[in-house]
Amino acid sequence: MEYPLKKDDSIFNAVVPDDAYFSQIRACFGAHPVELKSADGTVPDKKNTDKYFASWSSDVGVEGDYAVYLYSNKPDEVQPIRFSMSFAKIHEYTVMRYDLLSNMVSEIEKKYGIFIEEQRQREIGRSSDVVEHLENLLQENSIRIGDGEGYHYEIQTLIGLFTAPQDFPEQDRQEVAKYLNTLHLLIDEIHEAFQSMSFGEEDLAHMHLLHARPRRFKEVSYDLQKVFEYLHNSSYQLSMVDYHLKRLSSAGVLPPFVGLETDKLDLQLLLLARLATG
Repeated sequence: MEYPLKKDDSIFNAVVPDDAYFSQIRACFGAHPVELKSADGTVPDKKNTDKYFASWSSDVGVEGDYAVYLYSNKPDEVQPIRFSMSFAKIHEYTVMRYDLLSNMVSEIEKKYGIFIEEQRQREIGRSSDVVEHLENLLQENSIRIGDGEGYHYEIQTLIGLFTAPQDFPEQDRQEVAKYLNTLHLLIDEIHEAFQSMSFGEEDLAHMHLLHARPRRFKEVSYDLQKVFEYLHNSSYQLSMVDYHLKRLSSAGVLPPFVGLETDKLDLQLLLLARLATG
């Protein structure tokens, strides 16, 4: 949509369009009070060396609500110019533009409503392979919400959890298996959210499985923060990671065998499984 008010001058009735004149008002009344290029908002020739400097504004004996005096850098040639402004005119100028935005918002809402109905009618396929299902949901997230938006992070995290090599003892594999099984509930909720086009983390009853912060681990909250930074930042400094991992092991958040050599996906799986059940 082309901006229809680009040349409109119906509000201020000045020698320049209203948008340019409004910029001049801002410049004269405080936004840029020095080195004004002109006294009326016109764009001077590049060879023109004229400049103006605005005085303090005043409401004494002026036409309009407030006025400033613009002093030329050539005082012998140009007398001070009084520049006034009217709140009523500024309000009228603003309303006209907000009305334009309101029309645009209405049109966007109309198109978005049509888009929602179209997506609700389009069935999302299911797969017995959980990773394939998640990859399909990731594609639907891009289509229905936007690439990198919505549940993009959660779905990527779920893919990482289900593809972790699980290179750790059998006892721990049994523990994370229970956690992975409960994650199917969250996957179903995300699927239904996409199908119904109803979004919002507060609508997903099992979102805590990926974002749990149990109070009993409050004393190691800083260590948790740093380990999560390590997991999600490939350039994160390793110097203190081992220290934070040992702190989490001592607090029972992680098993004692975890260290810097542990695969990041395995570390994430062990960490989230313990937090969700802790």
